Amino acid sequence: KVELLEQDAFKDDHQIQGRSDEAGHFSLSAKDWDWTALRPFVFVYHKCNADGACVRTRLTMNKSQEDVISQDFGAIELSIPKFPTNSSESCD
Repeated sequence: KVELLEQDAFKDDHQIQGRSDEAGHFSLSAKDWDWTALRPFVFVYHKCNADGACVRTRLTMNKSQEDVISQDFGAIELSIPKFPTNSSESCD
């Protein structure tokens, strides 16, 4: 499971949820407007190196005043815990 959110001062805005394909690729798009720079981020839910538990990994995107933000995360090794995680999540 993959979720796109936008960070706000009070409560983060949930934009869209999707799934990666068999190769691990995903694409999400959404529209949002904010008074300040957009601060989007992605949560990736996975079981890589997690002993069967579901782990939520946060991937931060570049913030922008632009209308369109595109981010290519490239290849990410989720089994290496270098990103913030939370292991009490559901992968469904």
